[in-house]
Amino acid sequence: MTTPSNREPSGRAPRPLTGRRTGQTTIKPAQLVTAVVVLAIFIGALVIGGAVGAGIVAVLAVLAALLLVLRWDQIDPRIRILRLVAVLATIAVAVSVMVRG
Repeated sequence: MTTPSNREPSGRAPRPLTGRRTGQTTIKPAQLVTAVVVLAIFIGALVIGGAVGAGIVAVLAVLAALLLVLRWDQIDPRIRILRLVAVLATIAVAVSVMVRG
């Protein structure tokens, strides 16, 4: 008789591992506040619109790109791509806001 690979021979499910999982991340309060402030500035820039709104969004994109460049070697390659896409999307939003006026 064969048993499923995720079951013990007795038929019970294995016990979960105890302790912290490796790679588990926690969000610090400062990170959460920063994200909320950046989101508020971004939404405010979209509401303002025109050249001023586009300029604000462009500044956010430049700051995000600068942080990405400064930490490039410390960031996991998969995360790098996601952050690069986010910077490029932010630049696209800035151009869109400028064109829409």
